[in-house]
Amino acid sequence: MPKQHAAAEIATRYAELPSVEAVALAGSSTSGTSDRYSDIDLYIYSPEGVPVEARAAIIRSRAAVQAEVDNRFWETGDEWDEPGPQG
Repeated sequence: MPKQHAAAEIATRYAELPSVEAVALAGSSTSGTSDRYSDIDLYIYSPEGVPVEARAAIIRSRAAVQAEVDNRFWETGDEWDEPGPQG
């Protein structure tokens, strides 16, 4: 699945959550410098935060092959890899 389609699908899932006020795409995807190795950077804005279980459910729905949910090393974040070619 092309990255722009994956980003749109993920953003839509987060936007459907009642606590989410905005979803923003950032990183190389917005600057025209992404390639097949680039990740997707989405920022989710919510006054009270998005519950971990809701975030984990979105990740599970993506058939993630490897996931790290609720990483707080720099800021709260989730990362995962999806199966199949990325483009």
